[in-house]
Amino acid sequence: MANRNTPEERQIMKLIEEMPVPAETKTTWDERIRKYGMNQELAEEIRQKLNLDSDDEAETARLARFATEFARLVKRWQFAEQSRNFRKR
Repeated sequence: MANRNTPEERQIMKLIEEMPVPAETKTTWDERIRKYGMNQELAEEIRQKLNLDSDDEAETARLARFATEFARLVKRWQFAEQSRNFRKR
């Protein structure tokens, strides 16, 4: 259980609040990150939700922007986690 969320996790939570997904989904993701911290399974779940195809080009572009930003934040989170694990050795 995560006592404190990392800066990377807090940035991911901010991005989740802006995503064009149902409010209950956002709340569920936010609670999971706050309670347990970010993990690979949650990252993959969010990525899958953002990769839905839409007939509307504007909506597709909007989802692509969120998917790109989310991928960037997940990479930062992964590098930070690896860095913390490296220091423990």
